[in-house]
Amino acid sequence: MSYTHTIGVSYSGTGGTVSASFTQTEEGLEEAEIAFASNDDDQNYAFDLDQSQMKTFWMMATKDCIVEFSGNSESSSSPDYFELTANVPIFWSEGMASNVSNPVTSDITSLYITQSESEAGILYIRALYDPTL
Repeated sequence: MSYTHTIGVSYSGTGGTVSASFTQTEEGLEEAEIAFASNDDDQNYAFDLDQSQMKTFWMMATKDCIVEFSGNSESSSSPDYFELTANVPIFWSEGMASNVSNPVTSDITSLYITQSESEAGILYIRALYDPTL
């Protein structure tokens, strides 16, 4: 089965509105919707994704938080680290400009969320990948 993601961006200002989107289709899909508690401190959640197979990556949280991905080794000294602003996604697609790199630099074997707000939130992750690699 094939899955298709369309990622769009738009700009609106005094000069008008400009928008664009790009579409990617792959055979592999990974989705997560992780509810995290208020005042969570480095809480571990299960999530697994091979970075070398990724073709698109999109992540957004409903509350300001820090998300860290662990790699293959528990002794990794520099996991992927993201300071997310509520409702502001980060995204990448293989089809983006060649100077835009995948923000995920190593395989994901789990993730950690830290947030200090008094309300719980949700972390959304969407990724397409090529299962044949």
